[in-house]
Amino acid sequence: MSQPRHWQETISAARWTCSTGSGRGPGQKDLRGWEWRYLWQQTRSDALFTLCQESSEVNSLAISPDGYLLAVGLRQRDGLSVWSLRTRQELIRLAKNETYVRAPFSPMEPLLAFTSSSFFSSGQERTTLRLWNTATRQMVAELPLEGECLGLAFAKDGRTLVTCTSGSQDHITLWRVPEGTELASFPKKQFDMEVGTSFAATTDLSLAANQLPGGQIRVMDLRNAKELWTAVASKEYVLSLAFSPDGKTLASGAGSADSSIRLCDVATGKQIGQLEGHGSWVSSLVFWPDGKKLSSSSADQTIRIWNVATQKCLDALRGHRQEIWSLALLPDDKTLVSGAKDGTVCFWDTSVTHPHQPCITLPMENVRDWSWASGGRTVLTLNRQGQVAQWTGAAFQEKTPWLELGSNIYSSEFSPDGRYLAVCWTNGILQAWDLSQRVLAHRWTNTISEVHPADFFAEGKKLITFSVSDNLLHEWDLTTSLEIQSWPAPAAFRGARALTPDEWFFMAIGYGETSSSETSPMNAR
Repeated sequence: MSQPRHWQETISAARWTCSTGSGRGPGQKDLRGWEWRYLWQQTRSDALFTLCQESSEVNSLAISPDGYLLAVGLRQRDGLSVWSLRTRQELIRLAKNETYVRAPFSPMEPLLAFTSSSFFSSGQERTTLRLWNTATRQMVAELPLEGECLGLAFAKDGRTLVTCTSGSQDHITLWRVPEGTELASFPKKQFDMEVGTSFAATTDLSLAANQLPGGQIRVMDLRNAKELWTAVASKEYVLSLAFSPDGKTLASGAGSADSSIRLCDVATGKQIGQLEGHGSWVSSLVFWPDGKKLSSSSADQTIRIWNVATQKCLDALRGHRQEIWSLALLPDDKTLVSGAKDGTVCFWDTSVTHPHQPCITLPMENVRDWSWASGGRTVLTLNRQGQVAQWTGAAFQEKTPWLELGSNIYSSEFSPDGRYLAVCWTNGILQAWDLSQRVLAHRWTNTISEVHPADFFAEGKKLITFSVSDNLLHEWDLTTSLEIQSWPAPAAFRGARALTPDEWFFMAIGYGETSSSETSPMNAR
Protein backbone atom coordinates (compact mmCIF):
# COMPACT_ATOMS: atom_id res chain seq x y z
CA MET A 1 0.00 0.00 0.00
CA SER A 2 1.17 3.54 -0.60
CA GLN A 3 2.33 5.76 2.24
CA PRO A 4 0.34 8.88 3.27
CA ARG A 5 1.15 11.86 1.11
CA HIS A 6 2.86 13.96 3.78
CA TRP A 7 5.19 11.06 4.54
CA GLN A 8 5.89 10.62 0.85
CA GLU A 9 6.92 14.26 0.67
CA THR A 10 9.19 13.86 3.70
CA ILE A 11 10.78 10.73 2.27
CA SER A 12 11.30 12.35 -1.12
CA ALA A 13 12.98 15.33 0.52
CA ALA A 14 15.22 13.07 2.59
CA ARG A 15 16.13 11.02 -0.47
CA TRP A 16 17.04 14.12 -2.48
CA THR A 17 19.12 15.63 0.33
CA CYS A 18 21.10 12.50 0.93
CA SER A 19 21.71 11.66 -2.71
CA THR A 20 22.71 15.14 -3.75
CA GLY A 21 23.97 16.66 -0.50
CA SER A 22 26.32 13.86 0.52
CA GLY A 23 28.51 14.46 -2.50
CA ARG A 24 28.30 10.82 -3.49
CA GLY A 25 28.63 9.95 -7.18
CA PRO A 26 29.39 6.80 -9.15
CA GLY A 27 32.29 4.97 -7.56
CA GLN A 28 32.45 7.36 -4.60
CA LYS A 29 32.24 6.40 -0.91
CA ASP A 30 28.82 6.52 0.74
CA LEU A 31 29.23 9.17 3.45
CA ARG A 32 25.86 8.58 5.05
CA GLY A 33 26.29 7.37 8.63
CA TRP A 34 24.06 5.63 11.13
CA GLU A 35 22.27 8.90 11.99
CA TRP A 36 21.05 9.27 8.39
CA ARG A 37 19.72 5.71 8.41
CA TYR A 38 18.08 6.26 11.80
CA LEU A 39 16.38 9.45 10.55
CA TRP A 40 15.31 7.72 7.33
CA GLN A 41 13.66 4.96 9.35
CA GLN A 42 12.03 7.36 11.80
CA THR A 43 10.46 9.49 9.04
CA ARG A 44 8.62 6.53 7.56
CA SER A 45 5.07 6.07 8.81
CA ASP A 46 4.00 2.58 9.85
CA ALA A 47 0.44 3.30 8.67
CA LEU A 48 -1.07 1.53 5.67
CA PHE A 49 -2.73 4.77 4.58
CA THR A 50 -4.42 7.91 5.85
CA LEU A 51 -8.13 7.90 5.07
CA CYS A 52 -8.84 11.57 5.76
CA GLN A 53 -8.04 14.58 7.86
CA GLU A 54 -11.09 16.03 9.54
CA SER A 55 -11.44 19.59 10.77
CA SER A 56 -11.47 18.68 14.45
CA GLU A 57 -10.26 16.14 16.99
CA VAL A 58 -11.48 12.58 16.42
CA ASN A 59 -13.62 11.90 19.48
CA SER A 60 -14.72 8.36 18.56
CA LEU A 61 -14.43 5.66 15.90
CA ALA A 62 -16.80 2.76 15.11
CA ILE A 63 -16.73 -0.03 12.52
CA SER A 64 -19.87 -1.73 11.18
CA PRO A 65 -20.05 -5.53 11.83
CA ASP A 66 -19.44 -6.31 8.14
CA GLY A 67 -16.42 -4.01 8.05
CA TYR A 68 -17.84 -1.85 5.24
CA LEU A 69 -18.63 1.35 7.17
CA LEU A 70 -16.60 3.61 9.43
CA ALA A 71 -18.20 6.25 11.67
CA VAL A 72 -15.94 9.15 12.68
CA GLY A 73 -17.28 11.25 15.54
CA LEU A 74 -15.70 14.68 15.93
CA ARG A 75 -15.21 16.73 19.05
CA GLN A 76 -15.48 20.43 18.19
CA ARG A 77 -17.52 20.74 15.00
CA ASP A 78 -18.75 19.03 11.86
CA GLY A 79 -20.61 16.25 13.68
CA LEU A 80 -20.44 12.64 12.47
CA SER A 81 -18.91 11.42 9.21
CA VAL A 82 -19.83 7.98 7.78
CA TRP A 83 -17.34 6.48 5.32
CA SER A 84 -17.42 3.56 2.90
CA LEU A 85 -14.30 1.49 3.45
CA ARG A 86 -14.68 -0.20 0.08
CA THR A 87 -14.48 3.06 -1.87
CA ARG A 88 -12.77 5.19 0.82
CA GLN A 89 -15.37 7.87 0.20
CA GLU A 90 -17.55 9.77 2.65
CA LEU A 91 -21.18 8.66 2.35
CA ILE A 92 -22.95 11.15 4.58
CA ARG A 93 -22.41 13.82 7.22
CA LEU A 94 -24.79 13.69 10.18
CA ALA A 95 -25.34 16.11 13.08
CA LYS A 96 -23.64 18.95 11.23
CA ASN A 97 -22.28 21.75 13.44
CA GLU A 98 -22.73 19.58 16.55
CA THR A 99 -19.95 18.57 18.94
CA TYR A 100 -18.71 15.81 21.30
CA VAL A 101 -19.89 13.03 19.00
CA ARG A 102 -19.67 9.36 20.06
CA ALA A 103 -21.07 6.43 18.07
CA PRO A 104 -21.27 2.60 18.02
CA PHE A 105 -22.80 0.31 15.39
CA SER A 106 -25.34 -2.33 16.38
CA PRO A 107 -23.75 -5.81 16.19
CA MET A 108 -26.97 -7.32 14.78
CA GLU A 109 -29.02 -4.66 12.97
CA PRO A 110 -28.20 -2.03 10.29
CA LEU A 111 -28.27 0.61 13.00
CA LEU A 112 -25.89 3.34 14.11
CA ALA A 113 -26.40 5.03 17.47
CA PHE A 114 -24.71 8.35 18.11
CA THR A 115 -24.81 11.18 20.61
CA SER A 116 -23.93 14.82 19.98
CA SER A 117 -24.25 18.19 21.69
CA SER A 118 -25.53 21.55 20.49
CA PHE A 119 -24.80 24.90 22.11
CA PHE A 120 -27.13 27.88 21.94
CA SER A 121 -26.42 31.60 22.19
CA SER A 122 -28.00 31.58 25.64
CA GLY A 123 -25.20 29.27 26.82
CA GLN A 124 -27.45 26.23 27.12
CA GLU A 125 -26.29 22.84 25.93
CA ARG A 126 -28.52 20.15 24.45
CA THR A 127 -27.34 16.56 24.00
CA THR A 128 -29.26 14.15 21.79
CA LEU A 129 -29.17 10.39 21.27
CA ARG A 130 -30.05 9.41 17.69
CA LEU A 131 -30.59 6.07 15.99
CA TRP A 132 -29.82 5.99 12.25
CA ASN A 133 -30.67 3.11 9.91
CA THR A 134 -27.61 2.44 7.73
CA ALA A 135 -29.65 0.56 5.10
CA THR A 136 -32.42 3.11 4.54
CA ARG A 137 -30.32 6.08 5.63
CA GLN A 138 -33.23 7.32 7.72
CA MET A 139 -33.26 8.58 11.30
CA VAL A 140 -35.18 6.07 13.46
CA ALA A 141 -35.27 7.93 16.77
CA GLU A 142 -34.11 11.13 18.48
CA LEU A 143 -34.01 11.12 22.27
CA PRO A 144 -32.88 13.93 24.62
CA LEU A 145 -30.11 13.19 27.14
CA GLU A 146 -29.51 14.93 30.43
CA GLY A 147 -25.89 15.83 29.70
CA GLU A 148 -22.87 15.24 27.51
CA CYS A 149 -22.41 11.57 26.68
CA LEU A 150 -19.13 10.08 27.91
CA GLY A 151 -19.72 6.67 26.38
CA LEU A 152 -22.33 4.37 24.87
CA ALA A 153 -22.44 0.73 23.78
CA PHE A 154 -24.78 -1.88 22.32
CA ALA A 155 -25.46 -5.26 23.89
CA LYS A 156 -24.28 -8.18 21.74
CA ASP A 157 -27.90 -8.98 20.77
CA GLY A 158 -28.39 -5.42 19.49
CA ARG A 159 -31.60 -4.97 21.48
CA THR A 160 -30.23 -2.86 24.35
CA LEU A 161 -28.09 0.27 24.45
CA VAL A 162 -26.34 1.87 27.42
CA THR A 163 -25.37 5.54 27.71
CA CYS A 164 -23.25 7.30 30.31
CA THR A 165 -23.92 11.02 30.71
CA SER A 166 -22.50 13.89 32.72
CA GLY A 167 -24.25 17.01 33.89
CA SER A 168 -26.47 18.08 36.76
CA GLN A 169 -27.82 14.52 36.95
CA ASP A 170 -25.08 12.02 36.06
CA HIS A 171 -26.62 8.74 34.96
CA ILE A 172 -25.98 5.38 33.36
CA THR A 173 -29.09 4.59 31.35
CA LEU A 174 -30.30 1.45 29.58
CA TRP A 175 -32.45 1.84 26.43
CA ARG A 176 -34.53 -0.55 24.36
CA VAL A 177 -33.74 -0.18 20.65
CA PRO A 178 -34.89 0.66 18.10
CA GLU A 179 -37.99 1.74 20.08
CA GLY A 180 -35.93 4.19 22.14
CA THR A 181 -37.69 3.43 25.42
CA GLU A 182 -35.82 3.86 28.68
CA LEU A 183 -35.42 0.61 30.63
CA ALA A 184 -33.48 1.74 33.71
CA SER A 185 -31.31 4.58 34.95
CA PHE A 186 -28.69 4.65 37.72
CA PRO A 187 -26.60 7.46 39.24
CA LYS A 188 -22.99 6.97 38.20
CA LYS A 189 -20.89 9.27 40.44
CA GLN A 190 -18.69 10.06 37.47
CA PHE A 191 -15.51 12.11 37.62
CA ASP A 192 -15.50 13.65 34.16
CA MET A 193 -12.46 14.32 31.97
CA GLU A 194 -12.29 16.24 28.70
CA VAL A 195 -10.56 13.49 26.73
CA GLY A 196 -10.48 9.71 26.57
CA THR A 197 -13.18 7.11 27.07
CA SER A 198 -13.58 6.64 30.80
CA PHE A 199 -16.70 4.43 30.53
CA ALA A 200 -16.98 0.80 29.46
CA ALA A 201 -19.55 -2.01 29.57
CA THR A 202 -19.44 -5.77 29.06
CA THR A 203 -20.88 -7.15 25.80
CA ASP A 204 -24.05 -8.37 27.56
CA LEU A 205 -24.41 -5.01 29.41
CA SER A 206 -24.45 -6.80 32.75
CA LEU A 207 -21.53 -4.74 34.09
CA ALA A 208 -20.29 -1.19 33.59
CA ALA A 209 -17.16 0.63 34.70
CA ASN A 210 -16.45 4.32 35.10
CA GLN A 211 -13.77 6.47 36.68
CA LEU A 212 -14.02 8.25 40.03
CA PRO A 213 -11.88 11.02 41.58
CA GLY A 214 -8.40 10.17 42.77
CA GLY A 215 -7.59 7.76 39.96
CA GLN A 216 -10.24 5.28 41.06
CA ILE A 217 -12.49 3.07 38.96
CA ARG A 218 -15.88 1.66 39.92
CA VAL A 219 -17.53 -1.49 38.57
CA MET A 220 -21.31 -1.69 38.78
CA ASP A 221 -23.79 -4.52 38.21
CA LEU A 222 -26.40 -3.04 35.86
CA ARG A 223 -28.87 -5.88 36.51
CA ASN A 224 -29.54 -4.76 40.08
CA ALA A 225 -27.89 -1.31 40.24
CA LYS A 226 -25.34 -2.60 42.76
CA GLU A 227 -21.79 -1.35 43.09
CA LEU A 228 -19.43 -4.34 43.06
CA TRP A 229 -16.14 -2.64 43.93
CA THR A 230 -13.94 0.42 43.60
CA ALA A 231 -10.17 0.40 43.26
CA VAL A 232 -7.30 2.84 42.67
CA ALA A 233 -6.02 2.39 39.10
CA SER A 234 -3.88 5.49 38.61
CA LYS A 235 -1.86 8.08 40.50
CA GLU A 236 -4.09 10.86 39.16
CA TYR A 237 -6.67 10.08 36.45
CA VAL A 238 -8.15 7.20 34.52
CA LEU A 239 -8.80 8.24 30.91
CA SER A 240 -9.70 4.95 29.19
CA LEU A 241 -11.46 1.71 30.13
CA ALA A 242 -12.22 -1.55 28.29
CA PHE A 243 -13.61 -4.95 29.32
CA SER A 244 -12.17 -8.09 27.76
CA PRO A 245 -14.69 -9.93 25.52
CA ASP A 246 -15.32 -12.58 28.20
CA GLY A 247 -15.94 -9.87 30.81
CA LYS A 248 -13.30 -11.25 33.19
CA THR A 249 -10.63 -8.55 32.81
CA LEU A 250 -10.89 -4.76 32.96
CA ALA A 251 -8.13 -2.68 31.39
CA SER A 252 -7.65 0.93 32.46
CA GLY A 253 -5.39 3.57 30.93
CA ALA A 254 -3.91 6.33 33.04
CA GLY A 255 -3.29 9.99 32.33
CA SER A 256 -1.17 13.00 33.23
CA ALA A 257 1.88 11.98 35.33
CA ASP A 258 0.97 8.29 35.03
CA SER A 259 0.86 6.53 31.65
CA SER A 260 0.52 2.89 32.67
CA ILE A 261 -2.20 0.41 31.71
CA ARG A 262 -3.54 -1.71 34.56
CA LEU A 263 -5.36 -5.03 34.26
CA CYS A 264 -7.88 -5.90 36.98
CA ASP A 265 -9.77 -9.08 37.77
CA VAL A 266 -13.43 -8.12 37.35
CA ALA A 267 -14.68 -10.56 39.97
CA THR A 268 -12.44 -9.27 42.78
CA GLY A 269 -11.17 -5.86 41.69
CA LYS A 270 -7.58 -6.99 42.30
CA GLN A 271 -4.84 -5.84 39.95
CA ILE A 272 -3.44 -8.75 37.95
CA GLY A 273 -1.09 -6.93 35.61
CA GLN A 274 0.45 -3.65 34.52
CA LEU A 275 1.62 -2.64 31.04
CA GLU A 276 4.39 -0.06 30.81
CA GLY A 277 5.69 1.63 27.69
CA HIS A 278 3.66 4.70 26.74
CA GLY A 279 5.22 8.07 27.34
CA SER A 280 2.01 10.02 27.90
CA TRP A 281 -1.65 9.54 28.80
CA VAL A 282 -3.53 6.57 27.37
CA SER A 283 -6.60 7.60 25.39
CA SER A 284 -8.20 4.40 24.08
CA LEU A 285 -8.10 0.62 24.67
CA VAL A 286 -9.37 -2.15 22.37
CA PHE A 287 -9.26 -5.92 23.06
CA TRP A 288 -9.06 -8.49 20.28
CA PRO A 289 -12.18 -10.73 20.11
CA ASP A 290 -10.29 -13.68 21.62
CA GLY A 291 -9.01 -11.49 24.46
CA LYS A 292 -5.38 -12.46 23.84
CA LYS A 293 -4.21 -9.07 22.58
CA LEU A 294 -4.90 -5.48 23.56
CA SER A 295 -4.22 -2.29 21.62
CA SER A 296 -3.71 1.10 23.22
CA SER A 297 -3.33 4.62 21.86
CA SER A 298 -1.64 7.51 23.57
CA ALA A 299 -0.86 11.20 23.51
CA ASP A 300 2.74 10.13 22.84
CA GLN A 301 1.59 9.67 19.19
CA THR A 302 2.04 5.88 19.24
CA ILE A 303 -0.17 2.80 19.21
CA ARG A 304 1.00 -0.26 21.13
CA ILE A 305 -0.03 -3.89 20.74
CA TRP A 306 0.18 -6.02 23.91
CA ASN A 307 0.16 -9.73 24.68
CA VAL A 308 -2.30 -9.86 27.57
CA ALA A 309 -0.99 -13.15 29.02
CA THR A 310 2.70 -12.19 29.04
CA GLN A 311 2.04 -8.46 29.49
CA LYS A 312 4.70 -7.74 26.86
CA CYS A 313 4.53 -5.13 24.09
CA LEU A 314 4.43 -6.90 20.74
CA ASP A 315 4.71 -3.81 18.54
CA ALA A 316 4.70 -0.02 18.58
CA LEU A 317 3.13 1.80 15.62
CA ARG A 318 4.33 5.29 14.69
CA GLY A 319 3.16 7.80 12.13
CA HIS A 320 0.68 10.20 13.75
CA ARG A 321 1.99 13.70 14.29
CA GLN A 322 -0.27 14.58 17.21
CA GLU A 323 -2.02 12.91 20.14
CA ILE A 324 -4.00 9.80 19.21
CA TRP A 325 -7.48 9.92 20.73
CA SER A 326 -9.44 6.93 19.38
CA LEU A 327 -9.01 3.32 18.22
CA ALA A 328 -11.20 0.70 16.49
CA LEU A 329 -10.49 -2.83 15.18
CA LEU A 330 -11.86 -4.13 11.88
CA PRO A 331 -13.61 -7.54 11.74
CA ASP A 332 -10.53 -9.04 10.04
CA ASP A 333 -8.90 -8.84 13.51
CA LYS A 334 -5.70 -7.39 12.08
CA THR A 335 -6.50 -3.88 10.82
CA LEU A 336 -6.62 -1.05 13.34
CA VAL A 337 -8.10 2.39 12.71
CA SER A 338 -6.93 5.39 14.70
CA GLY A 339 -8.07 8.97 15.01
CA ALA A 340 -5.91 11.84 16.23
CA LYS A 341 -6.18 15.29 17.72
CA ASP A 342 -5.37 16.87 14.34
CA GLY A 343 -8.31 15.05 12.70
CA THR A 344 -6.27 12.44 10.81
CA VAL A 345 -7.71 8.91 10.51
CA CYS A 346 -5.11 6.21 9.77
CA PHE A 347 -5.20 2.46 9.08
CA TRP A 348 -2.60 0.00 10.41
CA ASP A 349 -1.72 -3.63 9.66
CA THR A 350 -1.09 -5.40 12.98
CA SER A 351 -0.33 -8.77 11.38
CA VAL A 352 3.26 -7.64 10.76
CA THR A 353 5.72 -6.15 13.23
CA HIS A 354 7.32 -2.77 12.70
CA PRO A 355 10.93 -2.81 13.93
CA HIS A 356 12.45 0.47 15.03
CA GLN A 357 16.00 1.40 15.88
CA PRO A 358 16.50 0.53 19.57
CA CYS A 359 17.97 3.05 21.97
CA ILE A 360 21.71 2.80 22.59
CA THR A 361 22.87 3.07 26.20
CA LEU A 362 26.44 4.21 26.70
CA PRO A 363 28.26 2.75 29.74
CA MET A 364 29.14 6.14 31.20
CA GLU A 365 28.88 7.51 34.71
CA ASN A 366 28.76 11.08 36.04
CA VAL A 367 28.75 12.68 32.57
CA ARG A 368 28.42 16.46 32.82
CA ASP A 369 28.71 17.30 29.11
CA TRP A 370 28.92 15.53 25.74
CA SER A 371 29.01 16.12 21.99
CA TRP A 372 28.97 14.33 18.66
CA ALA A 373 32.23 14.37 16.71
CA SER A 374 33.65 13.07 13.42
CA GLY A 375 30.36 13.58 11.59
CA GLY A 376 28.33 11.58 14.10
CA ARG A 377 30.63 8.55 14.21
CA THR A 378 32.10 9.43 17.63
CA VAL A 379 30.78 10.65 20.99
CA LEU A 380 32.94 12.83 23.24
CA THR A 381 32.19 13.08 26.95
CA LEU A 382 33.39 15.15 29.89
CA ASN A 383 32.67 13.59 33.28
CA ARG A 384 32.58 15.23 36.70
CA GLN A 385 36.13 14.09 37.42
CA GLY A 386 37.31 16.25 34.49
CA GLN A 387 38.10 13.35 32.17
CA VAL A 388 37.51 13.76 28.43
CA ALA A 389 36.91 10.48 26.58
CA GLN A 390 36.07 9.36 23.06
CA TRP A 391 33.47 6.62 22.43
CA THR A 392 33.49 4.75 19.13
CA GLY A 393 32.28 1.50 17.61
CA ALA A 394 28.95 0.31 16.23
CA ALA A 395 27.14 1.00 19.52
CA PHE A 396 29.61 3.58 20.92
CA GLN A 397 30.87 1.15 23.56
CA GLU A 398 34.63 1.49 22.90
CA LYS A 399 36.20 4.09 25.20
CA THR A 400 39.49 5.93 24.59
CA PRO A 401 40.67 8.41 27.29
CA TRP A 402 41.71 11.75 25.79
CA LEU A 403 42.39 14.36 28.47
CA GLU A 404 42.62 14.72 32.26
CA LEU A 405 41.52 18.26 33.09
CA GLY A 406 40.85 18.03 36.84
CA SER A 407 37.74 17.96 39.00
CA ASN A 408 37.17 21.64 39.83
CA ILE A 409 35.26 22.51 36.66
CA TYR A 410 32.41 24.97 37.21
CA SER A 411 30.84 24.84 33.73
CA SER A 412 31.63 23.56 30.23
CA GLU A 413 30.54 23.63 26.58
CA PHE A 414 31.54 21.58 23.52
CA SER A 415 31.55 23.14 20.07
CA PRO A 416 28.81 21.70 17.78
CA ASP A 417 31.34 19.61 15.83
CA GLY A 418 33.16 18.39 18.95
CA ARG A 419 36.47 20.00 17.90
CA TYR A 420 36.67 22.42 20.84
CA LEU A 421 35.81 22.40 24.53
CA ALA A 422 35.45 25.46 26.77
CA VAL A 423 35.66 25.00 30.55
CA CYS A 424 35.48 27.46 33.40
CA TRP A 425 37.07 26.58 36.72
CA THR A 426 35.73 27.43 40.15
CA ASN A 427 38.47 30.08 40.50
CA GLY A 428 37.15 31.94 37.43
CA ILE A 429 39.82 30.86 34.96
CA LEU A 430 38.39 30.17 31.49
CA GLN A 431 40.04 27.75 29.06
CA ALA A 432 39.42 26.73 25.45
CA TRP A 433 40.81 23.34 24.40
CA ASP A 434 41.49 22.20 20.85
CA LEU A 435 40.32 18.60 21.10
CA SER A 436 41.47 17.71 17.58
CA GLN A 437 45.05 18.38 18.75
CA ARG A 438 44.32 17.71 22.45
CA VAL A 439 46.08 20.92 23.46
CA LEU A 440 45.12 24.03 25.41
CA ALA A 441 44.42 26.72 22.81
CA HIS A 442 43.45 29.71 25.00
CA ARG A 443 43.41 30.69 28.67
CA TRP A 444 41.83 33.71 30.31
CA THR A 445 42.58 34.84 33.86
CA ASN A 446 40.80 38.19 33.59
CA THR A 447 37.28 36.70 33.69
CA ILE A 448 35.07 37.01 36.75
CA SER A 449 34.17 33.88 38.74
CA GLU A 450 31.06 31.90 37.79
CA VAL A 451 31.39 32.08 34.04
CA HIS A 452 29.33 29.84 31.74
CA PRO A 453 30.59 29.08 28.21
CA ALA A 454 27.51 29.44 25.99
CA ASP A 455 28.29 28.86 22.30
CA PHE A 456 31.17 28.37 19.89
CA PHE A 457 30.74 29.81 16.40
CA ALA A 458 32.71 30.95 13.35
CA GLU A 459 34.16 27.42 13.06
CA GLY A 460 35.54 27.55 16.58
CA LYS A 461 37.16 30.97 16.23
CA LYS A 462 34.72 32.78 18.51
CA LEU A 463 33.09 31.99 21.85
CA ILE A 464 30.16 33.47 23.77
CA THR A 465 30.24 33.34 27.57
CA PHE A 466 27.90 34.44 30.34
CA SER A 467 29.23 35.95 33.57
CA VAL A 468 26.83 35.59 36.49
CA SER A 469 28.09 38.40 38.73
CA ASP A 470 27.49 41.24 36.22
CA ASN A 471 24.80 39.44 34.15
CA LEU A 472 26.66 40.10 30.91
CA LEU A 473 27.13 38.07 27.74
CA HIS A 474 30.64 38.32 26.26
CA GLU A 475 31.92 37.58 22.77
CA TRP A 476 35.58 36.47 22.56
CA ASP A 477 37.94 36.21 19.59
CA LEU A 478 39.77 32.91 20.06
CA THR A 479 42.55 33.81 17.63
CA THR A 480 43.61 36.85 19.70
CA SER A 481 42.04 35.97 23.10
CA LEU A 482 40.51 39.48 23.13
CA GLU A 483 36.94 40.43 23.97
CA ILE A 484 35.01 41.72 20.94
CA GLN A 485 31.88 42.99 22.68
CA SER A 486 29.58 42.44 25.66
CA TRP A 487 25.89 43.12 26.26
CA PRO A 488 23.38 42.63 29.10
CA ALA A 489 21.74 39.25 29.44
CA PRO A 490 18.00 39.19 30.18
CA ALA A 491 16.89 39.13 33.79
CA ALA A 492 16.98 35.71 35.47
CA PHE A 493 18.94 34.20 32.57
CA ARG A 494 19.38 30.46 33.14
CA GLY A 495 21.16 29.44 29.97
CA ALA A 496 18.31 29.16 27.42
CA ARG A 497 19.80 30.54 24.23
CA ALA A 498 20.16 29.99 20.49
CA LEU A 499 22.52 31.11 17.76
CA THR A 500 21.03 31.62 14.28
CA PRO A 501 22.45 29.36 11.54
CA ASP A 502 24.05 32.35 9.80
CA GLU A 503 25.68 33.33 13.15
CA TRP A 504 24.48 36.92 12.95
CA PHE A 505 22.05 36.83 15.88
CA PHE A 506 22.16 35.35 19.35
CA MET A 507 18.99 35.01 21.45
CA ALA A 508 19.01 34.66 25.23
CA ILE A 509 15.81 34.02 27.19
CA GLY A 510 15.22 34.97 30.81
CA TYR A 511 12.69 33.47 33.22
CA GLY A 512 11.62 36.12 35.68
CA GLU A 513 8.16 36.84 37.03
CA THR A 514 7.25 37.42 33.39
CA SER A 515 9.27 35.67 30.72
CA SER A 516 11.33 37.95 28.51
CA SER A 517 13.71 37.50 25.63
CA GLU A 518 16.38 39.61 23.98
CA THR A 519 18.17 39.27 20.67
CA SER A 520 21.62 40.79 20.22
CA PRO A 521 23.16 41.28 16.76
CA MET A 522 26.70 40.05 16.21
CA ASN A 523 28.78 40.66 13.12
CA ALA A 524 30.37 37.26 12.70
CA ARG A 525 31.83 37.96 9.29
